[in-house]
Amino acid sequence: MSTSWKTVRVFISSTFRDMQAERDHLVRFVFPRLPEELLPRRILLVDVDLRWGVTSDQDALGVCREVIDECRPRFMGMLGGRYGWVPDGKDKSITADEVHYGVLDREPAKRGEAFFYFLEESATAQMVEEEAGEYREPVGSENAGKLAALKESIIAAGLPVFVYPAEWDATQNRLTGLEAFGNQVHDDLLQSLKDDTELASRFTSEATASPDEFAEEADQMDAFIEERTDRFVLGSREPLMKAMLDFAAADGAPNIFVFTGEPGSGKSAFLAKFTRDVAARHPSSFILPTFIGASTGSTDLRRTLRRLCHELAQSVAGVSDPGTANPASTEPLPFDIKELITHFQKLLTEAAAKQQIGRA
Repeated sequence: MSTSWKTVRVFISSTFRDMQAERDHLVRFVFPRLPEELLPRRILLVDVDLRWGVTSDQDALGVCREVIDECRPRFMGMLGGRYGWVPDGKDKSITADEVHYGVLDREPAKRGEAFFYFLEESATAQMVEEEAGEYREPVGSENAGKLAALKESIIAAGLPVFVYPAEWDATQNRLTGLEAFGNQVHDDLLQSLKDDTELASRFTSEATASPDEFAEEADQMDAFIEERTDRFVLGSREPLMKAMLDFAAADGAPNIFVFTGEPGSGKSAFLAKFTRDVAARHPSSFILPTFIGASTGSTDLRRTLRRLCHELAQSVAGVSDPGTANPASTEPLPFDIKELITHFQKLLTEAAAKQQIGRA
């Protein structure tokens, strides 16, 4: 039996405005490198950064802690010169709360794999005063004191801290020279996985066969559709289903539709049923259902794009089974988001030329 896929998550905690360059560096140069080393070992790494998705005080205070728990034991904290946003009525910033809840307030034996990265204070020394406020707290301010105390607590706890250099580029209006930071993050995460008792054998095994990283995704999507369609009854929605099936069979524009509904109204079950029905009516069409949350990789943009590109490439090459590997069918899939989007557009064009794309 082949080794099953293992999904591991790492929670990324940082302030927002002053950490744009670091976050961009991770997304562009660090996280795309890791899959090249992990996928052959059937390890899927998901980086979770909630700075992009918190929309209210309630979300920030509740969702962050919930997701931290889901990502344990891995926690990554980045701190520069700002303490971060402090919600009304609270004495800690969201970032400080994440650090305390995720690491500091836990018993040492339960702190897991936590890594911290502090920006060198000299990195912002060349900024003009108008720019400096985005990157450091005013000297002597309450928040400056809280930030210093937070960093001291992390160091006193004996947690690994890497102080990274950076340079201010006035022409780009951002920090540059983050290679040392990126390399350290890469090495820390990779070593954390190698040291994990559940994963260690994957790194010591002599097996070098490259697995199909998308096979389990396809299985999970199929299982999701099966679950949602089991005992599903159309009832009063039968006219809607007929209209959608007719739409899928029609040629010409418009050829895209948006299906909306209130949470819990049965959208997923209805669309799962639609997927089954349209596939039965059009067996020669290429239909690629994607349900967010149905698989381990469906909430990750890079992995979703790679899966879509993979399945399209197999279809263009004449492979009917989405999980069947055909290495001669396509060039290697890129890891960079922008390159993936370009590759996806190219594959769509090729598939459309062969009239293989189903509208579902």
